[in-house]
Amino acid sequence: MVYDISRKETFEQLEYWLNDVKGNCEIDTIICVGNKIDLERAVSKEDALEFARRHSLIYTETSAKTFEGVEDLVNEMIAAVMESNQKDETISSNENLHIEDISSQQTSYGCC
Repeated sequence: MVYDISRKETFEQLEYWLNDVKGNCEIDTIICVGNKIDLERAVSKEDALEFARRHSLIYTETSAKTFEGVEDLVNEMIAAVMESNQKDETISSNENLHIEDISSQQTSYGCC
């Protein structure tokens, strides 16, 4: 989720968009991005960090104009995807073990 740090109304809409995302997507990690850090700030970094903490979001700030913070954002996104993939592999691995356990208990079927 991206908001404009120079326009407080965009920050105030984050709650709405967060509820919309959580209500319509199966997503583990959400990154909140304060953009336009090259402009005068209307939203304090402290308020943004508090919002992110309250909702368990990753928070970072960027300037699409000057590219400041963009590399950090990309690194956060990569880390979140890798962590999610590791969780998926663990779940998949556990499911396979569970299926194998069930199938090993059903070896007495047969006609002879």
